[in-house]
Amino acid sequence: MTSVFFFLFNTTFAASFTFAALGDAPYYDHEEQTFVEMLAAIDREPLAFSVHVGDFKSGHSDCSNALYQQRREWFGRSAHPFVFVPGDNDWTDCWRTFAGGAMIISGIGLIVLRKSRRGSRDIVVAP
Repeated sequence: MTSVFFFLFNTTFAASFTFAALGDAPYYDHEEQTFVEMLAAIDREPLAFSVHVGDFKSGHSDCSNALYQQRREWFGRSAHPFVFVPGDNDWTDCWRTFAGGAMIISGIGLIVLRKSRRGSRDIVVAP
């Protein structure tokens, strides 16, 4: 028995949306103020969500809990749902001695923030 599936999609009814995508920032201390200002500018836009595609620090900077908590705070201020996809600098580079010398799974865990869906902001970590 052969089955044939045929799907029609009417793009007339397709919903459109706008989102912000950012990444590889801030790498260094001197970029942090500009990054926070950029996040504030993104908040003023009518977006469906924002996504940070990873590397919120350089691969050579320390993978400290304090840094991860700071980034969580910044991401948590988002006026839109916020998705964070860890980059290699945020995760796998942390085993290097100059970056802290440990696997930072706990640091990534500090970024996860979920609140109720009613009128609140979520940070979602995409593995």
